[in-house]
Amino acid sequence: MEIILSSMSKHDRPTKLILFGSYARGNWVEEWADDGIHYQYQSHFDLLAVMKNGALVRKIERKRSLYARLQQEVSTPVHLIAEDAYDVTRRLSKGMCFYTDIVSKGLFLHEVGEPFFIPPCLDANSVALGRLKSKKAARKQQATVDFEHGFGKAKILMGIVHFCMGKQHYREASFELHQVVECLYDAILLVFSGYKPKTHDIGKLSQRVASVEPLFLCVFPQGTEEERNRFEQLRNAYIHSRYQPQFKVKQDDIEWLVARVQHLHTLTEQLCQAKIARCGR
Repeated sequence: MEIILSSMSKHDRPTKLILFGSYARGNWVEEWADDGIHYQYQSHFDLLAVMKNGALVRKIERKRSLYARLQQEVSTPVHLIAEDAYDVTRRLSKGMCFYTDIVSKGLFLHEVGEPFFIPPCLDANSVALGRLKSKKAARKQQATVDFEHGFGKAKILMGIVHFCMGKQHYREASFELHQVVECLYDAILLVFSGYKPKTHDIGKLSQRVASVEPLFLCVFPQGTEEERNRFEQLRNAYIHSRYQPQFKVKQDDIEWLVARVQHLHTLTEQLCQAKIARCGR
């Protein structure tokens, strides 16, 4: 994407820029809101920028002018991930499917230097059938463990949410609800890709979740300003509900959010169980 490359000096540019996710697979989704102006939900352009080193990763993450330009000039929202080339290579060597899928199925928009190497043992065409079955069984077992851990923790936390709601402690309920969403998103990412980033930002996590399975886009609709504000309130609850006395949560807002998270809970169970069942095939 020329906007990204032109926003950086020659020495700061990514060595590789890869389009992955729903737009690379061809299963992106777009749903207009009733006003015909905003999207109820919309897939993002998912881009992986592979940088020469960690310092350049941090530099692109702090480059607010780049993100502002992307928002202004690209009609479709852009989800940009920056990664150190060393880390990507290391994760590929370990067979982390989030990265192997990006490299093997993504579209390279820009590439300089040597192409990434995926060990032959990860290529189904070059693996003995018995070894392939063993790998699939191990993947299914790990996905099952990850799902049960994240989903089970979310169920416990949802009980705390309902307790807080019953006591009309909406501020505390918002924090616990944030934790429920984080647990569910972590479970989804681990089941679908075997990898989750180290972040508590459910905004960023929701983008990653949508990149592995667009059906999750419908959980938090963004068609109205009220819907967008409510999601931002939940997103901010992780910090603000604990440290900002002026952070207020209205009953109708938290009730709407609880209903959406309950939908996420149901959808997570259905889609993750279906994905786990396919892991062994």
